[in-house]
Amino acid sequence: MKSLLIIDDDKIVRKFLEKHLRDEFEIYQAENGEAGLVAVNELKPSAILLDVQMPGMNGYEVCDLIKQNPETAEIPVVFLSGRSSVRERMLGYEVGGDDYIVKPCEPEELKAKIGVLLKFTDQQAGLQDAFKEAHQTAIVAMAGSSELGQALSFAQQSFCIRSYNVLAERFFAVCNFFALSCCLQFHTKQGDLFFSSKGDVKPLEKELMVLLRSDQRIHDFGVRTQFNFPRVALLVKNMPVDDRDRYGRYKDLFPFMLEAADAKLRQLDAEQALLQQTKSLLMSFMSIQTVMSGLGTRLKSQQDSGMAVLKSLMQELETTLPKMGLDDDQENYLIKRVDQAIVETFQILDSSEESQAAFDKVVQVLHQLIDEQRQVVDEIVIHAEDDLSESAPPTNSGDVELF
Repeated sequence: MKSLLIIDDDKIVRKFLEKHLRDEFEIYQAENGEAGLVAVNELKPSAILLDVQMPGMNGYEVCDLIKQNPETAEIPVVFLSGRSSVRERMLGYEVGGDDYIVKPCEPEELKAKIGVLLKFTDQQAGLQDAFKEAHQTAIVAMAGSSELGQALSFAQQSFCIRSYNVLAERFFAVCNFFALSCCLQFHTKQGDLFFSSKGDVKPLEKELMVLLRSDQRIHDFGVRTQFNFPRVALLVKNMPVDDRDRYGRYKDLFPFMLEAADAKLRQLDAEQALLQQTKSLLMSFMSIQTVMSGLGTRLKSQQDSGMAVLKSLMQELETTLPKMGLDDDQENYLIKRVDQAIVETFQILDSSEESQAAFDKVVQVLHQLIDEQRQVVDEIVIHAEDDLSESAPPTNSGDVELF
């Protein structure tokens, strides 16, 4: 049952009101303003009937003090007065009164007005509770939206990352925004790489992360949680287990971020493999070029030596034949045979020159391939160095438009 406090210096009025209202309310009485204030603070009644004209503290002063107290400000106050002027009503309104009834009044009218006030008060209380709940929901939603913006920003930035170190730095930038201390393990073709958001990864942490790597996606132990993906594992060392909303949001956001990191690690592994293959091809091309250049040089030297031998032979024959005492037929046969050998030798040399030209063309193509491969290697290395030289920029949820 709702309670009602009657503050009036007239005992007869108090008795009259109690008689007609006690069936619907639990009635309390006070004979003046000072006693009324004490009763209000102690009883916290559902509503107050307050006489305006009282000795000592009048009704307006009492109402003003009631409304100034945060603990009693929401209690509806109905003024009872023998005066009905606009000024009197305005004074009641200024001090926070909720209704103004002129005496004498009908009990049924009084009941109806008090009932309306109490219903209005209950609705206001319900609206305030709903507002508080909506306000809290809005705060949680805004926090979640900001956190989602961080996660989306990381996924967006990961496309341009070209090194393992920068990938870890960008991930830890989001962890720092969440006020979380974390360790990362990257399982790469080059071996396992460990990173920490604060200092170095402890040996025990490394051992623990390796032991917890399994097909189970999430491991919870105390305030720590490890998330496992094929190429990346995340150990969160201070999950907010006391805040179930944040805890739930992080368990939704981290798998999304780790899936993006896992895809980036697969791409980085492929790029590293391509870089190593490109370097190997470059070294192979350079070795082939060296061998081919040496062969070409020796071939040219052998051609020059052959030409020198033939020239020497011709010169020797020219000086020796007349001294050999050969008859004309023998001399002609010998000269003819030597001429034929020289012609055949020149034909062979001409063919060798064609081979030399083809050989030089092959060497030229190899040289061009070496330059192209060197440019590819330099470009990959330069991009990686540029990426490493950049510190992780502060992420801002405003960078990603969610709606």
